[in-house]
Amino acid sequence: LGADPSPTAASLKLFSRMSRPACSPHYLARKGRLGSPAEIAAADLLHDETRQGWREWFSQAGMAGADVGTGPVFADFNILATAVIAGHGVALCPIEVFREELRRGDLVVVSDIATDTDKGYYLTMSAQPSAAEITFADWFRDQVSTNGEEA
Repeated sequence: LGADPSPTAASLKLFSRMSRPACSPHYLARKGRLGSPAEIAAADLLHDETRQGWREWFSQAGMAGADVGTGPVFADFNILATAVIAGHGVALCPIEVFREELRRGDLVVVSDIATDTDKGYYLTMSAQPSAAEITFADWFRDQVSTNGEEA
C-alpha cells in the first residue's frame, strides 16, 4: 500500500488507493446535504489511524486548516469500515476497496474531491520474478481488479 514500491523489487499495481468521502445512505438522510466541503466539515468525521487524512482532504478541497473535528480515530481499518457502513459518520474511503459496498448502495460518495490519487495497492515480488511468480501475480490481479481489467 502506498506509492510505487522499491525500484529494487518487481511490483504489479492491483488497484488505486484514491479515497473520497463516503457515508451510508441512512447517515446522509439523517444529516442532510453533504455536497460542499463546508457541509462535510460539519459532519461526523471518522478517521483511519490519524486525523491526517482529513487534513489532507480539506487542504485539497481549498479549506487548509479546517477543524477536522473530534470524531473517533480507528486503529483498525475494518472497524472504520463497519462504523461508516453502520451510519456513524463520513469516512475517507478508498473507492476500489469499497467498490462492492458502493455498488450495492451500502455507501454513497459525497464528493468528487479525492486524496491518495498517487497511491495504490501493489503485489510486490522478487526483483527477478520466476514464471510461477508472474503467473500467480497475473491471476491475483485479475481476482482483485474490477471486471478482470488491469488496474
